[in-house]
Amino acid sequence: MTKSIFIVISLFSIVVTAAPAKIITETALYESNDFDADIITYLPANKNIQASKRIYKGKSFGSFRKVKIKKSTYGFVSDVDIKLLTELKRRKKKLKKTLTRFKKEQLESRYVYINNYIGLGFSFSRFTEKNIVDEQNRNSPLTAINFQLIGPGSLIPKLPLNFNFSYAKLPSYYKDLNTDQTKSLSGYTMFGDISYPIALSDLDNVLIYWSIGASFRLVKATVYKQEISGKSFHSVKMNHFYWGSLLSVGALWEVSKNLAAKIDARYHYNGGVFFEEMQTTLLFKY
Repeated sequence: MTKSIFIVISLFSIVVTAAPAKIITETALYESNDFDADIITYLPANKNIQASKRIYKGKSFGSFRKVKIKKSTYGFVSDVDIKLLTELKRRKKKLKKTLTRFKKEQLESRYVYINNYIGLGFSFSRFTEKNIVDEQNRNSPLTAINFQLIGPGSLIPKLPLNFNFSYAKLPSYYKDLNTDQTKSLSGYTMFGDISYPIALSDLDNVLIYWSIGASFRLVKATVYKQEISGKSFHSVKMNHFYWGSLLSVGALWEVSKNLAAKIDARYHYNGGVFFEEMQTTLLFKY
């Protein structure tokens, strides 16, 4: 019974006082905690061994840990050449957190948006179309209300994309197609885009960027045209849908922690024509 208790106490003592460790650099194994003691052997770097949690003060200078290299072979190594694996794990965890923070900072400097925003604003464009009724380009100023989703996860997880959607009345040149003055023109214009922003520079609270993406336009109208006989009118429904591309340059100003404002100069190419647009948007973080 006494022998069993002694074995249990001994095992418990080993668990409490020893821990897995790793040799950091090649080092000498001394017979005692003294650099002047005889050297038993040399331990190579990256060797895993059992070492004492206790640090032994050197007899002349320095400090040591007691290690076990064989069943009955013990010695002392300088504590600067050995690290407990528990400490290495703690350092590794701390390093991982530092790297995660660094990657986030790198992401912020590389991409325009690290936060998600939702916003409303206005769009001012020189809206241009061709082939409405002939080969001529037609254009007119157009003011639209726009809705935006911005940031990683707004559409695709972890990918910083901007989604923009605008709604407006019909361009004024459609009035020229409505020859029945007794009936009013009806319809609407929708256009939008998905773009990928890349930072040009990062100031204190201002991000300057450019974007490239895909855009679309939809113009839906009902006009009234005079019959060839000139005695009556008939309605003509027009649906014009265009796919194209977008290139823009803009700036985002972080007004506060949850509020930002941005302005964009945008150039669209779809429906075989270019048209330019200016946007101003107020953004709210979500």
